[in-house]
Amino acid sequence: MISLAEAQYIAIRWAHRQSQRRGYACTPHVDELSLGYAVWMQLPPEVRTEPGEDVTTIIDRETGRLSHWPPAPPSELDHRYRERRDAIVAPHQTSDPEAELRREADRLVSPSVAAHLTLGDRLFRARGAKGDVAPRHHPLVAQWLEAIPVVNLIRGAERHAELLVVSDVLQEADRTRAAAAGSPLTLDEARDLLKHGQFDTFHIRERGDQLGGRPAESCATCYDVLARLGVLPREHRTCLDDRKLSDGTDPQPGRFPAEVAWELAAAGWDPQVLREEDSDRALARIETRAGLEFGQQRFPAASAAYAEFLRVAPSRSGPGIAQRIRRFRIGSGQLAGLADPLHELGTIIGARMFPLGVEGLDEAVLAIDERGRVFSLDQGGEWFIAETLDEALTALLTGAPATRIRNNGTW
Repeated sequence: MISLAEAQYIAIRWAHRQSQRRGYACTPHVDELSLGYAVWMQLPPEVRTEPGEDVTTIIDRETGRLSHWPPAPPSELDHRYRERRDAIVAPHQTSDPEAELRREADRLVSPSVAAHLTLGDRLFRARGAKGDVAPRHHPLVAQWLEAIPVVNLIRGAERHAELLVVSDVLQEADRTRAAAAGSPLTLDEARDLLKHGQFDTFHIRERGDQLGGRPAESCATCYDVLARLGVLPREHRTCLDDRKLSDGTDPQPGRFPAEVAWELAAAGWDPQVLREEDSDRALARIETRAGLEFGQQRFPAASAAYAEFLRVAPSRSGPGIAQRIRRFRIGSGQLAGLADPLHELGTIIGARMFPLGVEGLDEAVLAIDERGRVFSLDQGGEWFIAETLDEALTALLTGAPATRIRNNGTW
């Protein structure tokens, strides 16, 4: 249930972001309707927008669902919404709309992924679920997730947009069948439905980030489930390969477990060689890319990490202690457009943040804070990896458990 006070706060936050993006003041207004709240922005009188650019957003009081409407007087919007509300809120949404709405009042969506599944003339869309409420997957999706051993699951895959949109489609199909006194979809029926769809994924990043809008590669878990359900063809994917060194060189015995040291050394780590000039240039490139509101500035923990591990990119992948291990890269990847989301995360955990690297095929962003702690940001939220960089490298290369950070910054 969304209160009037919450709707007003959400409107203020939306207006703040719109003002930053547009470069002029957007003044929020909230009209209370019988079943929700109509939120609209008052623009400066000299501003002229394109037709259809400015709409009124209605927040459903009971569910937190959002719908968008042409501008109209409150009484007219109220009448229209009462007439059409059932069609708006009836379809199942795998991610909890109220939880996502509350989170996005204070937090940017990025970095995230959008998944689109088109069936005939119907487009289903989903984004990664970052709210504190766990997704409610369709039984067939949940079944395949449960069939994958925990040690082979990518961290937070159940929150990924790819699986959310498929669950939405299957839930809607079951709802339609139930209305006609039919039974839920069987696995074969689900595959037959999904194989006719057009499936696309896109990165969601802040303005100016080169990764924004580009196709996103699905993680190993999502690809496995999507292939089993017929959404994607079963074909070779490098993310599914298991790679693990059985021996190697340990440049600094005693610092890391031997298997971790082997992987790091094979990927370019040498503690006797500090890449100070290269790391300084890499750090400077990131610092020059400010966000709409905030900048990024190095601190000693970030400088030390880059100097020792810049461009170290272990390729180990496979079952881990508590989750699937995947490749990662330090100091490379699309790291320059993260100032605003990292500032937001730093604010709630109480420490400045700086980008550290990427996991998988741009599936997640690694970040380090000024205390040396390491975190990961992806479409399922934020995760605490370890207290120190050495512990984080060990955790990433052994599949040790990570803890999800709640919206209030605790874990």
